[in-house]
Amino acid sequence: EYSVGPRGKALERKWAQELRERAVDATAHHEILGRSTPPTEICPQVRILGKEEAIAAEQGLRNQLVRAYTDGSRKPPEETPNYVPSTEETIGSAAIIYQGERKRVLRARLPPSATTYQAEQYALVLALGFLIKHAATLPDSTAYLFSDCRSALQSLSTQNRDHWTQVILGRVQALQSLGIDCAFVWIPSHQPEGTIPGNDEADQCANEARLIPNSQMARDVPIPVAHTKSLLTEYIAAEKVKQVQGINDPGLREMV
Repeated sequence: EYSVGPRGKALERKWAQELRERAVDATAHHEILGRSTPPTEICPQVRILGKEEAIAAEQGLRNQLVRAYTDGSRKPPEETPNYVPSTEETIGSAAIIYQGERKRVLRARLPPSATTYQAEQYALVLALGFLIKHAATLPDSTAYLFSDCRSALQSLSTQNRDHWTQVILGRVQALQSLGIDCAFVWIPSHQPEGTIPGNDEADQCANEARLIPNSQMARDVPIPVAHTKSLLTEYIAAEKVKQVQGINDPGLREMV
């Protein structure tokens, strides 16, 4: 394993400045690359069916006592209301949890550096955290978690596990130790309204989560590798421009 993060004083200062501007904790950690294995091998039940079969499966599971619908949302600045000051994309995660007749809604806004994939994963983390906290009072010993992010669910069965996949599997293990089994079910997104009501509501709540104030933004989201590379590329390009501008000989400057 290896990590990508700030190296060198100049880059470190630039990194810290960006984190401050984005209202992100300067101690934020960086996404880990490479193959990793959780403390114990966990193989949760993951159901990924075809579109029509998945819709039918979700409908058949609506009588289950413990269900969670999760979703993530990422929108450009022009789709963000004026009362939410942002010149960058806004990202939100949400989970709708049903316990028999009771319903709980969880929302979180993620920093601008987060990806849509991370937002989908974070929504699952929110749901699992709630289930762990309330495991003793859950009305059933099996929890069904629905997500329209196929890749997030597929990652639970692969060996190349990123940060949030490991967190999800760790929480699944914690629930198992409390006597609660988890089943992850893929559902198709953007279906006609009312086809999957739980997913419709999760999508709406994830959009609402984007509007949570900066001061309440989630601080535990790793900076994605792609964003880290982008920052490094921009910094190197800027340094090269400064070096070229410092060359007095026009001919030599043109060659560089």
